[in-house]
Amino acid sequence: MRIFQRYVILNADPALPGVLERAGITCDLETRQFGDQTSVTGEFRLYEDDPLFAGKREAVAPLGLLCQEGTEFSREEREAAEWHLLLAGAQGYPQPEHEWFERTYRPETACRTCGCAEEQDAPFRFKGEPKSRHSHLLSLHWALDAIFVRDAAKELLEREGVSGVRFSRPVLHRSGEPLGSIWQMEVPAVLLPGLQTGNVRLEPCDDSAGRPSAGEATRLAAGPFCQRQRFNFPTRGMITLRRAAFEGAPEVVRCREWFGSGGCSSRPIIVSRRVKRLIEGAGLRGASFTPVGLD
Repeated sequence: MRIFQRYVILNADPALPGVLERAGITCDLETRQFGDQTSVTGEFRLYEDDPLFAGKREAVAPLGLLCQEGTEFSREEREAAEWHLLLAGAQGYPQPEHEWFERTYRPETACRTCGCAEEQDAPFRFKGEPKSRHSHLLSLHWALDAIFVRDAAKELLEREGVSGVRFSRPVLHRSGEPLGSIWQMEVPAVLLPGLQTGNVRLEPCDDSAGRPSAGEATRLAAGPFCQRQRFNFPTRGMITLRRAAFEGAPEVVRCREWFGSGGCSSRPIIVSRRVKRLIEGAGLRGASFTPVGLD
């Protein structure tokens, strides 16, 4: 497990290449021309276990680059993990874009302020059939814990008797007709409570941050608030759960705790090591797996 600082270059300072070279930092910069404007972009990572980390970080600090903290897991750590978060690449937005939340989830158990929604009572609506034919698993922006699969993935999971999933058809927004190319992978089971909170930050859905002044109110700041306890996804390390939380759990299950920030929240989908290996072994594309720690 390696903790890194990812620096994003959106438009390079003319002094940046020299600073990076003197600090011993390798970065491939891409230059693009837009009319008479030149844009230079790129990114690089600094790892905390690098003996020269402190000096490199100090060298780039005056440049004011966007910096994001993250964790990189080794192949051995990924293979050893018993459970994994399942994510899929987002393709498109749920429809209708300004009312999809209310049209998809039962309002009595959903909060439009933070995006927590416990019960889906209508199929997701798509603008059209997903265009990326090479993605066997995919998701939608704003609803990242809703996973959609093509026939090959559905057939694999059913053939192998994977527990904890069922399938339904999303629909086309304009006609309401079922999509012909994908299924929603529904995951109804939820783990027992068990999140270890040492490396996560609490962001509850309440007004603890203070209400905005007149003219500055936004939907997120003005409420109403559901009072749910939400956590930010950890940047250092992994989500860690008590082993007892998995007692009696199927092979595909949702986390009990809510994760998210602002107006987007989810109960992440967690899959067993066997499910991960089935998907990877079949060469199915679109899925990513992050190890879950057990305590």
